[in-house]
Amino acid sequence: MYNKFEILSQGASYNIAAVHHPILGFFAGQNKQGEVTLYPGNQGVQSVFSAINPLIIPRRINVLLSGHVHMWQQVSFSSPHPTQFVSGFSGTMEDVVPLPAQLPPGATPAQGAVVEHHSSWVKGFGFMTMERKGPNCGKSKCGMSRADKLIPVTSTATIRIANWHRQLEVP
Repeated sequence: MYNKFEILSQGASYNIAAVHHPILGFFAGQNKQGEVTLYPGNQGVQSVFSAINPLIIPRRINVLLSGHVHMWQQVSFSSPHPTQFVSGFSGTMEDVVPLPAQLPPGATPAQGAVVEHHSSWVKGFGFMTMERKGPNCGKSKCGMSRADKLIPVTSTATIRIANWHRQLEVP
């Protein structure tokens, strides 16, 4: 799969890779005492891909789009890792443990990945659409508007996240 990503990514200057399991996302579990544990992204894929490339994902992949985890999530990095979107909040409410609003210091979904920003939502159903807005969009120009706060996103897309109660846009 890594080699397919690498070969396909050479055909365009901007690439979005769609995979079922989030490679660079987080998920949470909660024990009977109510303690929440944060888990990293897909460690099986990470172990195979990191044997080929320590950064896990080919450099020409700009965005990872996944589902599987039943929530919405966006993770961007100050390290050279692509932004990870998880749009898995349209089917069932199986994953009801929310991720913390602030990740613990040093939290990382993969070895070497330095989280710059994290946002997630697990309190309902929704969908996400992406609309291309131009060939390049720097961190100062792209973001997700959420509660009057601009969240940096390294993407050339407008992201619309909608549910029964609100709609968010990434200009």
